[in-house]
Amino acid sequence: MQSLRNRPFFKNVLTLSFGTGLAHGISFFAQFALIKIFTPDEIGIVARFVAIVSILSIFFTGRYEQAIVLPKENDKGVKLVFISLFITTISSIVIVLPLLMFPNFFGNILKLSTISDWMWLIPVTAWFMAGYNVLFYWLNRTSKYKIMAASKLAENGSRAVVQIGTGVLSAGVFGLIAGRVIGHALAFLYFINKCKADFQLKLSAFAWNNLKEVAKEYIHFPKHLLFSQGISSIYAQFPVLFLGWYFSDNIVGFFSTANMFVGIPGILVARAVGDVFRQRAAELYNEKGKFDSLVKQTLKNTLLIGILPFAIIIIFSPTIFAWYQPEWETAGVYIAILAVSGFFSFVITPIDKASLVVENTKYIFYWHLSRFLFNVLICVLTIWLTLKPTQYLWMLVGVNILHYFIELAYNYKFSKGIKQ
Repeated sequence: MQSLRNRPFFKNVLTLSFGTGLAHGISFFAQFALIKIFTPDEIGIVARFVAIVSILSIFFTGRYEQAIVLPKENDKGVKLVFISLFITTISSIVIVLPLLMFPNFFGNILKLSTISDWMWLIPVTAWFMAGYNVLFYWLNRTSKYKIMAASKLAENGSRAVVQIGTGVLSAGVFGLIAGRVIGHALAFLYFINKCKADFQLKLSAFAWNNLKEVAKEYIHFPKHLLFSQGISSIYAQFPVLFLGWYFSDNIVGFFSTANMFVGIPGILVARAVGDVFRQRAAELYNEKGKFDSLVKQTLKNTLLIGILPFAIIIIFSPTIFAWYQPEWETAGVYIAILAVSGFFSFVITPIDKASLVVENTKYIFYWHLSRFLFNVLICVLTIWLTLKPTQYLWMLVGVNILHYFIELAYNYKFSKGIKQ
């Protein structure tokens, strides 16, 4: 253990895991309070609000933020930060104006008439989320993992306090939305405060022509990743949007709650491993032209770590929810189903950044497109065969597992390539 603690990779993973562990520990226990206070319908409505926000935040940056960790020069990395934030701001303004002028129209289209007066908060929240992601990549580049971990505490802690507090005051859906907005805003402002010293440079150093040159150099990121990862984001939120449209908000409430619990192991460990993996893999690729040994070690670690927690989740979650809150028993059943593919996601997802490190953005596009099309197919089958929500979820699990194995094969292949 002493030897492991002295290794930078392990120390960085531990730092991120500890910080995100505390943050999502807050979310974990807060969720148990929320299902006592709010109905499945209320949580379902907010889940659809969050789904739309998450999709917009992907498109807002043009995906330039994913290139921030790659340049050898910090100057170029800073320019990519500025480019990403500029695109994010313009995009949010374009979206917020029509929502302010025609809230009822868009509320009816999105079947969110309950919160029509608050529709303008969708692009505002997406702006905070996108800005946070941009600065997250900058801090990842500069290896400031303690700050990255602390930001999760600010976001999840403030969200939990606001949501539970407003729930006690019977604020309903608005309280849940307010918690989301405030959480994302505080996390972004925390990053701004910590990063301002890095960006205290003369504006003349970032003339428009200089920014255009950098934007052009990395144009393949928005060209290939904007659509592919936009599809991925839509795919990730597609079940929420589809279940709300075809079934009901209470089914969405069950699903979103189940998805949150299943995602906790990945958030606590796998995502932290992936963030450190991306930074270390980029270094190895620049130095040696390959990083396949890092891929093997990462897979071995996530496999050993993931077996026990996911076995517990699959076996005991239905019983726990039935005992704790009978109204939410269905969420426990959904957890057991989703945890099957959640295990494969936990093991394989950390190494999916290999394609980004070698800048093979075309593969990412086709992989996301395939997963999206399969998702549309199972939705069509659900409607055509009049399937139940659980049957739809099992098909979703099968599609996920198939694509995780495809991801494993291709990313390992990329990690072995010698840089030209």
